[in-house]
Amino acid sequence: MLDSTGASSSAIRRPVPRWGRWSLSKARLFRGGFSQKRRGPLNIYFQDPATRSRARVKFDKRDDMFDEAAYSRLVSAAVPSGAGVYLAPPLKGETLTSNLLEVSGTSGRIYIGQAIAKKADDIWSAFHGIGPPPAEWLLKSDRLIAFNDLTDRVWRELCDRGTVEDFEVDEWSLSDDPDRQREFVWLLNTCLRRKLYPRVRFRKDIDCYMFLPSRDMGPEAMAYERPDGSSSSRNVFAVYRDKTGQLSYCKHAACEMQFRRLAGRWYLEMQPTYVYTSDGDKLHWKQAELLSGIKRLDRNPAVLGQLLMWADIVRRAGTTDAGPYAHLAFGQLARLDLDVGIDDRLWLSRAPQLSEDAE
Repeated sequence: MLDSTGASSSAIRRPVPRWGRWSLSKARLFRGGFSQKRRGPLNIYFQDPATRSRARVKFDKRDDMFDEAAYSRLVSAAVPSGAGVYLAPPLKGETLTSNLLEVSGTSGRIYIGQAIAKKADDIWSAFHGIGPPPAEWLLKSDRLIAFNDLTDRVWRELCDRGTVEDFEVDEWSLSDDPDRQREFVWLLNTCLRRKLYPRVRFRKDIDCYMFLPSRDMGPEAMAYERPDGSSSSRNVFAVYRDKTGQLSYCKHAACEMQFRRLAGRWYLEMQPTYVYTSDGDKLHWKQAELLSGIKRLDRNPAVLGQLLMWADIVRRAGTTDAGPYAHLAFGQLARLDLDVGIDDRLWLSRAPQLSEDAE
């Protein structure tokens, strides 16, 4: 149908309230859009009572023709109202801290000799009264393999001095022979246990290192140094009691550690954890349940803090007035610098806020 202006009227019979809720972009899909003078939301178009009563939309047959010229108007109608110029997020570098503590030094030589003692217990018995006794050795197939100098007089009754040979430590540390690798790792573990003694003890039943209770069974914190030089402290032992005052359980800071060779270098892999005891020594019967509960609460800052503490403790342990521990030394935690990263403020602001220790 043509009117006097040469325009056609669409005979779309829609209830006006429904038209009023439609935007212009939906109307444009019929004919490619209104002409410039009629552009605007349909609720504005129907504000005129006369137009509203007719419930009709006028299209100009020339300006609103659905042809190639309508393409730009259709594209414009499809652009979201909030669209604008896209600005890429700013570049952000990030440094990742691993749980690999670099082994920076060991004894320079390994000594091997024929053992006179047949059992490890016999060797420890012979060292009774010597404090501290040599501990960096391995008895294997009647042979003593040690970082300790087996020609020293303390070994006189335990090792045939005439059979003692010494070798460069690289013949074990860089060897691809599985037996030599196991022997070297064994020696490293004996060094680590001696280095951490007496404050930290290795528990064979759960294969991890843990802080021993304080002498008065009171809470204890350990100071440590962060990589940036700042100081901090964390709880390493605490006693929890029930409502009647009876001891419920003891919580010990602990760490699973094992040596690994990666890309020709040796590292100490560290996994911070906790040990729960009923009296400071005996493993609590709810160890697994208590550990699972605290692990669910720990977030990255808490785990990182524990890792940094253990790395600093392991690095400094064994130092006496005579100097640092001679058979094993550690460097820094391995780090990886990336040229991309995540702005932690965007997601940490939505994460539950917990204390550093997640106590």
